[in-house]
Amino acid sequence: MAAGREKAGKPGIALTAVIILIMLSACGDSYPANPYSPSEDIKPWQDVLSSDSDYPANVYLTENVEFTPGLVGIARRDSSSPYYGADGKPVDDTKNGACGPPEGTAAINSSNTTAMTVLGNGGSAVWRFDPKWVIINGSGDDFITFSNHNILYGVPDDSWNELAHVYVSEDNLNWYKCKTETYTANEAPLTANDGYIWASVSGMHGNYHSWANFREEVEAESLGSSSGRYEPVIASSGKAVMISRYFEPSDPYLGPYLGGDRFDLADFIHTETGEAWPSGGKMKYLKLIDAPEALDGQDWNPDWMTGARIMSAMGINVEPSN
Repeated sequence: MAAGREKAGKPGIALTAVIILIMLSACGDSYPANPYSPSEDIKPWQDVLSSDSDYPANVYLTENVEFTPGLVGIARRDSSSPYYGADGKPVDDTKNGACGPPEGTAAINSSNTTAMTVLGNGGSAVWRFDPKWVIINGSGDDFITFSNHNILYGVPDDSWNELAHVYVSEDNLNWYKCKTETYTANEAPLTANDGYIWASVSGMHGNYHSWANFREEVEAESLGSSSGRYEPVIASSGKAVMISRYFEPSDPYLGPYLGGDRFDLADFIHTETGEAWPSGGKMKYLKLIDAPEALDGQDWNPDWMTGARIMSAMGINVEPSN
């Protein structure tokens, strides 16, 4: 675990997580099955985590500060989905939604989710991370955002993604944007699923599929360099690696396969002055703004657009707040 992540009064958290990871690395088996009964699994995430002394002390969004929904496509408005209203705006589910751990519930070709916030076209939202912790500019990436989308046939360029700009702040007043943000539209899309070139995107939310789920196991996948497709991650035992509630984002083996978009605070600059993220900066807030110019398949069929979606955000390099 990253320094400072073990909660005071619970010295067994880090040790238990390390033991689990060692067992996984040694035998190639998956993490232990979810230890909760179905009736307990439907409890709010706050109750589940507070009663689980072995759960890694990952840091999540716990409060929505601002929600300005955009519009979804007209075909979405008559849907029975709980995420869209008849007025064309996403439903305000900010008390749940992106708060808490990720809950993607299916493998890559049908990445449903039980909890997410839908921004709508041009929508935005601001969240605060657990106030007991702050995210710092440490070694490597510092936080992850998790989205949900379908990737047809396991090919990234056939994914239905809608991207968002990412901003961070310590005080909810001074905002920093990701300077590595890049996006390239596909000038001649052949289908509804290749509106942009997947490999050209960086520094934006929503481009990478997510597998992490704290309630149930989901099969991890990675992008095969030769095939250009997402494929199951196979452990030394020959079994597919399943990621469940005991995921650890800094683990060198499983960490990359949690999915999600990873960000380094060193890549963020002030939106007005252009100054770099301060060396002693402590990130507390996350803002996502849907990027209408980056709709992927939805610009082919705008009636079905939803805007960017987020199921969770996780701090990696963290320390207790003062």
